[in-house]
Amino acid sequence: TISIEEDEEIFFKVIGGYNASTAERDLKNNVTVFTGKSEHQIFVLGGNMAVEFDGVNFANGYADGNGGALQISSGSWTFRNCKFSDNEAAANGGAISISGGSLSLRDSDFTNNVALNDNVDRTSGNGYGGALDSDGAALSIRGGTFSGNVAWRGGALSIYNCGNDAVIDNV
Repeated sequence: TISIEEDEEIFFKVIGGYNASTAERDLKNNVTVFTGKSEHQIFVLGGNMAVEFDGVNFANGYADGNGGALQISSGSWTFRNCKFSDNEAAANGGAISISGGSLSLRDSDFTNNVALNDNVDRTSGNGYGGALDSDGAALSIRGGTFSGNVAWRGGALSIYNCGNDAVIDNV
């Protein structure tokens, strides 16, 4: 698990899909993957940050609590051309759990992510947002797909406390 929480203003960008030999970008043939190997949460991120991930895959993250791949608080987060697959949270946000701040998803895909506190009985219990659980974050989702995500409430998305700050377009 990589954990970054910072009070100072931080900006960074992670761009995937490059061939180290040729420096050419090809997202299909040069896959960049962060994985939790079905045992670990991939990132815990918070604070006064502006972060962009472009062309990165997040796979097989696991959290005993929220955010199988990513647990985010505050800040400004952008994901472009990213894939989130086979992540699991025992509570909320199978792939991503965000509280506060802003989240922008552009042409990103969420497949087979799970948010359940009881994998044996999927008819009752807790677990919001199989792919994404958003509490109080400004949210913009444009393009991309949600497929095969599971939760007790909100198989794909669980969005609350965002006021008028949620846009979902062409998904």
